[in-house]
Amino acid sequence: MMANATLKGTRNARNIASLLESEITNSGITNEMVYKVQRNFGTDSICLMVFEKFYYRNGSRASLTVLVSEQSDQVTVDVTGSGGGQHIFFKFNFGAESNFVQLVKNILIPKGFRVVSE
Repeated sequence: MMANATLKGTRNARNIASLLESEITNSGITNEMVYKVQRNFGTDSICLMVFEKFYYRNGSRASLTVLVSEQSDQVTVDVTGSGGGQHIFFKFNFGAESNFVQLVKNILIPKGFRVVSE
């Protein structure tokens, strides 16, 4: 199963990417950023980050993919949580993906971002 959300705000993409990197990795002892790439296109920029978190309760890892893009001072954050399942054939999980996506919402909504899709 996957959990998704798109948030929009009017801040600087580089600052938002740095904020998310710091807050996500510091929010749990098993959270780690496993990949990051950042590109600039004139005044616009894009940053892709992939995080992993180990969940002791079901002995699995969940993945969080975050895409931060900026165009004309409009910042869009697309986030997808996946993995976290416990069984090879059934996609049963304990909500790990949703919890990981909710973490991003909890970071960005107080910064003035709004959820535009889930």
